[in-house]
Amino acid sequence: MSIRTLASSVVAAGAALALSAVVVLAPTPAASKASGAVAGFAGDPGSNGGDRACTLCHGTNALNSGEGGVTVEVDPMVEPGATVPITVTVDNQTEPASEGSRRQGFEAVVRDAETGELWGRAVLTDATVTRYAEGDTDEAYVTHTLEGTSKSSWTFAWEPGMERSGTARVYVAGNAADGNGTSSGDHIYTTTSDVVVGPVAAEGGPEAAFAVGAARPNPVRRGAAARLALSLDRPGPVAATLVDGLGRTVRQVAEAERAAGASVLAVSAAGLAPGTYFVVVDGPGGRRTQPLVVIR
Repeated sequence: MSIRTLASSVVAAGAALALSAVVVLAPTPAASKASGAVAGFAGDPGSNGGDRACTLCHGTNALNSGEGGVTVEVDPMVEPGATVPITVTVDNQTEPASEGSRRQGFEAVVRDAETGELWGRAVLTDATVTRYAEGDTDEAYVTHTLEGTSKSSWTFAWEPGMERSGTARVYVAGNAADGNGTSSGDHIYTTTSDVVVGPVAAEGGPEAAFAVGAARPNPVRRGAAARLALSLDRPGPVAATLVDGLGRTVRQVAEAERAAGASVLAVSAAGLAPGTYFVVVDGPGGRRTQPLVVIR
């Protein structure tokens, strides 16, 4: 569709990331869409029902079908009350409409991995290239600015607050745009990353802080591997076992001393039959269990 058509349809359809507008002259309403996405299109399970990304308008190519991608960098374990840097990077391999015409954009939000509720507050660390998404009244959704479409990487911060602990999930949608003056031809990618938010026990306290994040990816394909974020406030032995739905041990995943701080536990799905399993992790402070679904 043309950028003028996009300017009117984006309000009705909730479209996002109209990046190709940055390379053509357009009325102010259209340009404002190019300068940031509409809230609710980060691939997250929003109240609008279902997981939505920017393919609603940028629908030429199937989601995650291109040769590029989007990544998110964030600490796997943080304390309540922390200020957590989050960096989003779009790898734009889309064929450009003309030399130097490629543009990039994104939208990101943090939600509770279990309930899907918005968690905490996003903080803009560079307002020249990032902003809050249109329609976002919670300061939760972060997107690019018009100037930011010339970038391929953006950093903002997230404040989980002091009130809760558990596993938060960062949802990100990235647009690898070809800059052809329309919303066609672009590739949309999505990804997630989990962050374990857990209090650290005071020195000399009765129990160490020990947290295990959700397995990612989940489901995992047979032959691939899932990763879980671990966090210990002191060194200690960690043993991980994979069990099936009946509680039978399938394999020993790991058994070793681990240093204090954040680390990653890798669980191979090689040789496993499709089904639901559980990763049981014993460490300083108790036992933690996370589900893992294996598919073909």
